Amino acid sequence: MTIGAVLAALKPDFPDVSISKLRFLEAEGLVTPARTGSGSYRSYTTEDLDRLRYVLTAQRDHFWPLKVIREALDALDRGLTPDSDSGPGYPRLSAPGGRPLGANRLPAESRVPSYADRNATIGSVLDARRAGRNPASADTATRIIAVAPKDSTSAGPTP
Repeated sequence: MTIGAVLAALKPDFPDVSISKLRFLEAEGLVTPARTGSGSYRSYTTEDLDRLRYVLTAQRDHFWPLKVIREALDALDRGLTPDSDSGPGYPRLSAPGGRPLGANRLPAESRVPSYADRNATIGSVLDARRAGRNPASADTATRIIAVAPKDSTSAGPTP
């Protein structure tokens, strides 16, 4: 799909989106469309379009900065992001029609100990980051998620 087709698909939900905005999001590493043989044209997949919808929704509806969006997408890529029924504060994680973002990945339950623990801990990590507390790295967040207690209600790691 060309950048023009992506723009046309996004315009109904995001009327202010522009080609330069799409290029900016690519430059920021939030989406990585394939390049054609000559390398001068972008070729977007359906998954790229879903990621763009997620980014634009997070910005418009939740006022998330790009850093937080990037972290949420990284967590999603690792299978750690909560689903759309995890409560307020999270943009929807599915494409129109109900197909979940990252649907081609292994089930989350096969990658982390507990789905409920993961949801609570990811929310805590993101809340901590929004509050200015920052885990040392993505690896730290992954370790925290892997060992989170079932009734994890902490505000997340502190610096």
